[in-house]
Amino acid sequence: LLVKDQLSVIRLEKQAEEFLHAVLSRKDAPNSSDPLVPIVAREILQKMISQLAAEYISKPSSPQDSRSDSPPHSDQSLPAPLSLSGAPPTTTAATVAG
Repeated sequence: LLVKDQLSVIRLEKQAEEFLHAVLSRKDAPNSSDPLVPIVAREILQKMISQLAAEYISKPSSPQDSRSDSPPHSDQSLPAPLSLSGAPPTTTAATVAG
């Protein structure tokens, strides 16, 4: 990477660390009480933020981790998307096998 790109990556990593530190240090803060956001959605959002923070903290910090030329990979640990119709979600494997 160019020196300019490296400085940009370092700056972005620092901003991400500061953001996560702020999120993690707010455990004692009350949850948002916006009546337009359902309680279930707030709980899911809080779980997603916690999972993101845990995964970010567990990753080693090295310049190779921030390369943009590596292809994106799917994360198998993500929960299945919720269905708004009330029908159970179908899996891709079942669709392909059937």
